Amino acid sequence: MSMELGGLKQAVETLTKVWAEQDRAATEGRRKLHDKFETFREEVREKMTTMAGRVDKLSDKVNMIEPSVKGFNDEKLREEGSKRLGKMLVGAIGVAMGGIGWGVHELVGWFFHK
Repeated sequence: MSMELGGLKQAVETLTKVWAEQDRAATEGRRKLHDKFETFREEVREKMTTMAGRVDKLSDKVNMIEPSVKGFNDEKLREEGSKRLGKMLVGAIGVAMGGIGWGVHELVGWFFHK
């Protein structure tokens, strides 16, 4: 019986050692994982800070360029409007010339009617 108790005691001690070793290994694994997350978090924070600075610089550049772009668009619209006005004026002159030609034709016909 004492032999069986000794074997049981030995088995319990072995299991206790295995559990303690597994717990130590798990704790070490969790510590390493936590350190990796902290390192990753610091890297992300650094990159986000750098990116925020770059976005601010880009925003400043866009604000600086914006008046030029607006001026370009205004000039483009002005050019398009002048082309349309030119077409309308040419059309109006054509219509007026046609009307004058018709009027002269009718007037000459009225004076020299036989």
